[in-house]
Amino acid sequence: AAFERITGFSAEEAVGKDPRILASGAHDREFYRGMWETLQTTGHWAGEIIDRRKSGDTYPKWMTINAVTDQMSGALTHYVAIFRDITERKQAEERIRFLAHHDALTGLPNRFSLEARLEQSLIEARRYDWRVGVMFIDLDRFKMINDTLGHHIGDQLLIEVARRFTAAVRESDTVARLGGDEFVIVLPDLPHPGAAAHVAEKIIAALATPIVIDGHELHTSPSIGIGVYPDDGLTVDNVMKNADTAMYHAKALGRNNFQFFAAEMNQATNDRLSIESRLRRALENKEFTLHYQPQFDASSMRLTGVEALIRWQPPDSALVPPDRFIGIAEENGLIIPIGNWVLREACLQMKAWQAAGLPALRVAVNLSAKQLRNN
Repeated sequence: AAFERITGFSAEEAVGKDPRILASGAHDREFYRGMWETLQTTGHWAGEIIDRRKSGDTYPKWMTINAVTDQMSGALTHYVAIFRDITERKQAEERIRFLAHHDALTGLPNRFSLEARLEQSLIEARRYDWRVGVMFIDLDRFKMINDTLGHHIGDQLLIEVARRFTAAVRESDTVARLGGDEFVIVLPDLPHPGAAAHVAEKIIAALATPIVIDGHELHTSPSIGIGVYPDDGLTVDNVMKNADTAMYHAKALGRNNFQFFAAEMNQATNDRLSIESRLRRALENKEFTLHYQPQFDASSMRLTGVEALIRWQPPDSALVPPDRFIGIAEENGLIIPIGNWVLREACLQMKAWQAAGLPALRVAVNLSAKQLRNN
């Protein structure tokens, strides 16, 4: 019954027939010659073989063949073959191999595969004096879409973005997903850096039209950083790091654009990381202060109010102006506790002025949109 189920041949169709009725044609004569030599030498053979069902479909199976001899004379009388269909096991192995090198959601190469392909591209570039472009891409507003509409919509959006990116580049280019909404495109055999700009424009254009998923018309755009070998690094790590830095520069300049890496970006990035690290301790260490800018009535020159302006005075460096740390605080969420401190401090100062006998003044405080939403 198992034979009939696996092969599709009934007992009547198989009994007495040559086993060649199961042959798929996938193996050459050398394969069968080796099988018979092993059987004649050891009386046993085991291995994987591709055979054919009655329907014509081929399938993999694991088969063992044992020689049967007469107990009295020792003469060979039969061969007994036992096999099992290993299609599911082979499919599982293939899936595991695929997932080791590809992103499970989009099917694009993953970080492991990307780095291997980029390494090979750099080897060829050194041999043939080529340039290689690396584009780091981050999707603008993806987190908002994912958080608002749910992960199912976010996943479908990523799948469509992957499809559009792949359609926008050459077959020789590699589109990979690192995770989340981060993609990388490798452009081997780049004639000049300007060619990478042309591809970046195609990527931006690919997301210019909305993506409709489950009735939702979604709009996202790419922030693209471009690094070029050998101009922006000689190793996989260096080129990818510099392209990543350029991507953050693109975001800072308004998103939906591309930027090439420049050496000064490294210094800007290091400065930003330093500010972010120190900013986390600044509130706890009471390093902030408020400066009050007076506001006057234009006709009478009477003082009507003040505007509270935050300043940051680290103990070991010069005064840090707001334009250097407010944007960072908004990105990492520290703007909420900082904004709360500003409101409390401004109210305390106003109360102190009133206690000192000064007339009531209007105190203006700038609030982040994130703080308004949070409250």
